[in-house]
Amino acid sequence: MLKAVRKAAEYSFPTADIAQMLEEIEREIVQAETNVAPLPAAELASLKETAHLLRSPKNARRLLTALRRAERRQD
Repeated sequence: MLKAVRKAAEYSFPTADIAQMLEEIEREIVQAETNVAPLPAAELASLKETAHLLRSPKNARRLLTALRRAERRQD
């Protein structure tokens, strides 16, 4: 995880520090040649939960079957 992102997660910053923090994050990303995509925390939590639920092959089959069923109902 990027150092500046960890810092942001651990502390709250006054508004004036946000620009400096974003510049630091940008420098780290450029130096690491890392691709990033900012997204809302709720969406990240949802993606993590989905990944967790799909780890089990049996659970993944159940969820995908339910998704297909729901999609058919919408058509």
